[in-house]
Order: sequence, then C-alpha cells, then structure tokens
Amino acid sequence: AASLCDAIAYVMGDVHETDDPVCIFQAFWMTYFDWSVLLWVSCITFNLFWNVVQFRKTNHLEGLYHLICWAFPLVMACIPFSNGITYGPAGVWCWISAGYDHMRFGVWYGPLFALLFIMIAIYISIIVIINK
Repeated sequence: AASLCDAIAYVMGDVHETDDPVCIFQAFWMTYFDWSVLLWVSCITFNLFWNVVQFRKTNHLEGLYHLICWAFPLVMACIPFSNGITYGPAGVWCWISAGYDHMRFGVWYGPLFALLFIMIAIYISIIVIINK
C-alpha cells in the first residue's frame, strides 16, 4: 500500500508551478510515503534478522511495525511545516523547496543513508551467519 501511494505522488509529476495547495499536498504525500516505504523495508530487514540470526518469533511485533511505519512518517512529513511551509517546487516534483537543503538532509537524506548503512550491515551479518 505504501509503495502504491508513493508511486501516485511521482506520477503526479510537475503539474504546478507555484506554491499552490496541490504542490504542498504532493510534497507532503511524497515525504510521508517515501518514509513509509523506507521504514517497511527496514522493518522487514529487522524481522529477517530476528528470525534467521536470532531464531526468535516476531509475530508479536506486527502492531509495532505498523505504528512505526505509519506514525513516524507523519512526524517526518510535518517537520517542514514547523518552520513555516518549506514545501514547494523542487525540480520535477514538489518537495522541500530549494534553499532548504538543511531541511532536506535532516528530514530525508541523513536518515536515509543511516538506515541504508544499518540495513547493509544487517544483511552482511545474515549472509555470514547463513554461510557458516
């Protein structure tokens, strides 16, 4: 569901040229569902680690996964509103406007690369354990 909704924001493309409500909606939608997709992949990675490496059942974590993957993105998508509206035209799509690079790195790129490195480390550990 998260990936489908994320794709909708990208399909919208550049249908607006100013800071209109459609642009702000697209930017918010894109931020929310980009985060949701990233967190679902992270939860799947975590779940795989616990099942394969730690031999622990994770059925009881499903509710927590939903909370993390649906609530946390809402917080991250609202952060650009905390400094006034920093959503606006940002190239092909609407997102965090040019001139707010610190917001882009704080809201998306910094956490994205941190999670990617963590997931890479987890997958390497899974591969090493499986190959023993």
